[in-house]
Amino acid sequence: KVDDCVITNGLTSGGDFIDFRLTYVASIALTNSTFNNSSSRDFIRVDAGAGNSGTGLNTDVLINACTISNKSMTATGRILYVRFNSNTSTVTNTLFADTVAIYTNQSSTTAPTFSNNNYFNSPNLFPPATPVSGVKYDTSTNLTKLDPDFVDSANGDFTVQNNTLIDNKVGDPRWLK
Repeated sequence: KVDDCVITNGLTSGGDFIDFRLTYVASIALTNSTFNNSSSRDFIRVDAGAGNSGTGLNTDVLINACTISNKSMTATGRILYVRFNSNTSTVTNTLFADTVAIYTNQSSTTAPTFSNNNYFNSPNLFPPATPVSGVKYDTSTNLTKLDPDFVDSANGDFTVQNNTLIDNKVGDPRWLK
């Protein structure tokens, strides 16, 4: 569980921020936190652990009330790269800014449940005019694409000045003044 944290430049040589490959993880929860340039490839990666996947175990991922600004991610990067055979993901009340990443293109990643997210300069997280086959998008009816009007994101101040986002409580609460 990551709660009430600010993580900046959590880049690794492999490029994945949270990365579990040969194990079983029951739950990953990111809440009330800010992730600034925390991945160049995949934000959360959970591979099918040998001998664990397909045994009735489930990996649950929650991203709630976070601010994620990831200018370092590539267009092939994914927010969720979850290949454990049984998985669920929920992304709510989260403000994404300046990322070209997609949510996922893995057939084994269950489409997340989405609610009340904002995508500023993050065009690949919601459906484009011509969706890419196999890519999973936020298709909820309450997503927004508003400019949060950060005070100074270049220097780590993600204070939101957009009243709609503040009123709707989208993003890490520390920045919603």
